[in-house]
Amino acid sequence: MAKRTPISGPPFSEVLEDFNRRVFDEGEKVFCPCCGYPGVVYTITFDCAKGRSLYKLDWLGGYVGNWVRISALSDGEKQKLNSWNYAKMRFWKVIEKPPGWRKKDGNVWRVTDKGRAFLRGGLLLWRHVYVYHNELHSVSRERTSIQLAMGTEFDEYRLKYGYPEKF
Repeated sequence: MAKRTPISGPPFSEVLEDFNRRVFDEGEKVFCPCCGYPGVVYTITFDCAKGRSLYKLDWLGGYVGNWVRISALSDGEKQKLNSWNYAKMRFWKVIEKPPGWRKKDGNVWRVTDKGRAFLRGGLLLWRHVYVYHNELHSVSRERTSIQLAMGTEFDEYRLKYGYPEKF
């Protein structure tokens, strides 16, 4: 059996403290000394594209929070959706997956009550969320409404009275 040589260097607690300081406080992209995973905090903004995606999901769910299975939609409807936005919007808790969801169940979402309140202008959301290792790390103090997020594409008539057959 080969003799192990002790690892030289600072204690792990110091390495971890330095890593966290550089990633979270200074916003540096640092690679983990143990596993090599890039340590970076991503800033995700609730913007017009996410607002549009939330509108479309609410429309497809019948405005009452029905589950929408993305894979069951027609090709034309799928083209109008941006699945990356759904994965990101979960950090604001405006959409959700079914309880007990497993990866094999497919891409299934619904708009939450919070999401519908936001769409109708009755709720403000954080403008930015900060994500580390696919987990919510922190949120910004700045808030946004659906009107600010949608900008020039905001249509109050559509917000109050529904959507045309095709968008």
